[in-house]
This record gives sequence, C-alpha cells and structure tokens, in this order.
Amino acid sequence: MRPGPRLSAISELVRPGDRIADIGTDHGWLVLDLLERDIVRHAIAIDRAARPLANAAANLARLDRTRFELRRGDGLQPLSPGEVETVVLAGLGGARIGRLLDAAPAVVATLARIVVQPERDWIAMRRWVAARGFALVDERLVADDGRFRLVCAIDPTRADDRPWTEADLAFGRRLRVDRGPTWRAWMEQQRRAVLAALGACGERRPDRAAQLRARAARIAVELTRWPDPRASLAGRGPAPEDSGA
Repeated sequence: MRPGPRLSAISELVRPGDRIADIGTDHGWLVLDLLERDIVRHAIAIDRAARPLANAAANLARLDRTRFELRRGDGLQPLSPGEVETVVLAGLGGARIGRLLDAAPAVVATLARIVVQPERDWIAMRRWVAARGFALVDERLVADDGRFRLVCAIDPTRADDRPWTEADLAFGRRLRVDRGPTWRAWMEQQRRAVLAALGACGERRPDRAAQLRARAARIAVELTRWPDPRASLAGRGPAPEDSGA
C-alpha cells in the first residue's frame, strides 16, 4: 500500500532508528510503512480491540516477526517505561490523546518523541502541550481525502516555557510561522465556515453570533498578516467549534 499524505506526514516525523509504539494501530499501515522502509528498529502495534489487531497481523505477516509485536490494551498501558523512544497516536481526538498520555506518566517520562495526529479538538491538543511545557518541534497541515489533517511532533525531554497566545492555540504556533499554502487554504476554509455559521445563526443567538464575529475577525487579521496569493488548495477541515478558539 502506498501511504497517503496523512500517513506520509506521520512517518516523516518519526525519528529514524527509534523503537516505536503505534497506539490505535487499526490495520497496522503505519507500522508496515516504517518497517518496510527500515525507518525504525522495532515497532509495537497496540489496539484495544481484537479485530484491528487481527487486521494488523494479516497486513504485517510478510515482515520479519522479530521486528514487531502486537499487543492488546488501551492507550499506552501495554507499554513499560523505556521500551520505546517514540509513540504515535493518530486518528483520535486531541482531548482523548492528552488523557491517554496522562494515564501513563512513567512511560511518557522515558519518551524522546510523541507524534500526534488529532482528528479533532486541535486546540485541546495544543493546550495539552502548552500546559506541560513540552517543546513542539514540528507542526504540519496536509490535505488528504478532502480534509485538512494536523500532524505534530512533541519533544517531552525539552522544556519550552514560552507563553502560547490565543492565536497560537487557534491557528498553530509553528504553522503561523511557516505560513505555507496549505495553512492558508485551511484558514480560508475556516473563514468561510465561520461566515456561513454566522449567517445561519443570525441574531437569534446573540452570544453565539458575537463569538463567531470575533473568530472571523481573528482569522482576517491572520490572513492579512500572512498574505499568500499562491494558496489554491481546497479541503474540508474540522468544524469551527472543533478547531477554533
């Protein structure tokens, strides 16, 4: 299977030579990609349900069995401290990813990298990073299957006590600096979604309308600050309340 943009972005943020755990492995495609391309030394595919693990086992059957393990369990609970240097949590909500990491502090304390791809609740994911003072070493947006996907790399061994602004939380601390065309396309999509929600809301819900106007204004400021006429991507991102402030 050729990995799509989302899977490729996740793979690119995994450190070469690490031992990794893929939390919520589903079909095991990430583990397959990383091992087939010899990016990682060893992989542990984890899922809390039996069927996904069976799917992963079938897809990984052609690999050397000594290079990977399959484990059933919730989150990082099947791991012991020091077993892996990197964990990947992809396709879950940002708030849930934070809870799974907080439920295994001894494992997190031994990690060198955490790669996350929150399917929603992007702000909750960023707040989790900010609250713990971890370093956000990479933050990427990719357009995949008609949607915008956020992928982040976190270094829990590096402290970063710089304060996060509301704009950092809403629009991405590193994305706002890199301000690539995919980020701008997502911002344009967010602006359209907010304006559409405002039109549907009207004045029947004045508090909600005020919130939407404030968000539209923040987006306009960001787009004015970071103009990029090359942006022409189209996609569907999270609803404004999922990814917005």
